[in-house]
Amino acid sequence: MDQNLIGTILWTGGLIGLVYFLMIRPSNKQQKEKRLMLESLRVKDDVILTCGIHGTVTKVKEETIMLKISTAAEIEVEKSALKAVTNREAKAEAVKA
Repeated sequence: MDQNLIGTILWTGGLIGLVYFLMIRPSNKQQKEKRLMLESLRVKDDVILTCGIHGTVTKVKEETIMLKISTAAEIEVEKSALKAVTNREAKAEAVKA
């Protein structure tokens, strides 16, 4: 009976460890990278939104940014809608931090 209990505990621990390394850890890493990208956002950065809109940052606010999408159009979007910064080495800055 004790061997069955020990075996069950080992299998359960192994499965929990596997779930952590395959699902939870990569998700936390992506969240950290996105947070660093949002914190390092500055005026004149070229960005891509999750919906596919490309534009240039004209003003950075607490929760939103002003984005110039054409010569005559400027929109305000949530920072969480950003997918990528395209004109600078944001990845290099995120790695350094």
